[in-house]
Amino acid sequence: MKITKQKLLLVKEQDFEYNKKITNALDIVTFVRETLKIQNESQEVIYVLTLNNKNEIISFLEIARGGLNMCNLSISHLLKTVLLSNSNKFILIHNHPSGDPTPSKNDIDITKDILKASKILKVEFLDHLVIGDNEYKSIMKDLKK
Repeated sequence: MKITKQKLLLVKEQDFEYNKKITNALDIVTFVRETLKIQNESQEVIYVLTLNNKNEIISFLEIARGGLNMCNLSISHLLKTVLLSNSNKFILIHNHPSGDPTPSKNDIDITKDILKASKILKVEFLDHLVIGDNEYKSIMKDLKK
């Protein structure tokens, strides 16, 4: 039986200049609206931002793209991306093309599952934001209530 030696890599697609620390949800939303511009997408898109220990963004990656009201997210793919980025902190962001940032039941359930998995891997899941037209919601903030 033949076996294969493999190498996993994240490929740097493009460099961006961004010198701000992430201190709150509004900092994330500003970055998302100015750089990712997912509020203009006609379909649901999920991004992960990875951060260093100083809460500076190391990288961002689109990890899922869906339809008008749903996007399939693989938790293993998400966490693999975070680990390959040499990061131990991450933030999840996705848009609602309807413009209403109210998290769905599925949004809340997947956030809970990601939180459990990230604790096992000792990776800090800082927030999951839903971006609407002129508003955003933090699912993690709602979970802590």
